[in-house]
Amino acid sequence: MSYYPCYQVNYGGCGPQLQFVPQGLPYVPSCPSTGPTGAVGSTGLVGPTGGKTFIIDHPTDADKYLVHGCLEGPEFGVYYRGAGVIEEGLESVGIQLPTYVEKIGMDFTVQVTPIFSGEKRKEVHEVSEVQHGAFVVYGPPGRFFWHVYGKRSSLEAEPRKQDVVVKGSGPYQWM
Repeated sequence: MSYYPCYQVNYGGCGPQLQFVPQGLPYVPSCPSTGPTGAVGSTGLVGPTGGKTFIIDHPTDADKYLVHGCLEGPEFGVYYRGAGVIEEGLESVGIQLPTYVEKIGMDFTVQVTPIFSGEKRKEVHEVSEVQHGAFVVYGPPGRFFWHVYGKRSSLEAEPRKQDVVVKGSGPYQWM
């Protein structure tokens, strides 16, 4: 039993998984052989104060894993975020997403938030759609934050209880 923060890759009934254990809590494997199955399983501390992480084989680099945390909602989604700048004298800037983005996501939406520069502006920032793993931000020179949300796959968010078999126990259950 460890009381130090750690990451550990577990192999078992759930496939490869990465689990983070915060300092002061004992490490307990989160996925017994009866846990979620398939290429991706949930790991980590779950419930109202914990998050779920998972790993998959990297879609473009066979020597790496791709580690993601779960953002919860009524669909399986992915998100990316960052900051950018439109330089003085330019009207736009291109933002390149990770090379694998179109292999794991679709139906992307982009949101841009200008960062206050000390003066109020009336001009707005606009964005292109994500194409070939990139998008363009148009607007006045200045810094901005961006978020890209995409759909990974669909799920039935409100199934009838009589139509599903719930597995697991405690704070994490799955179908």
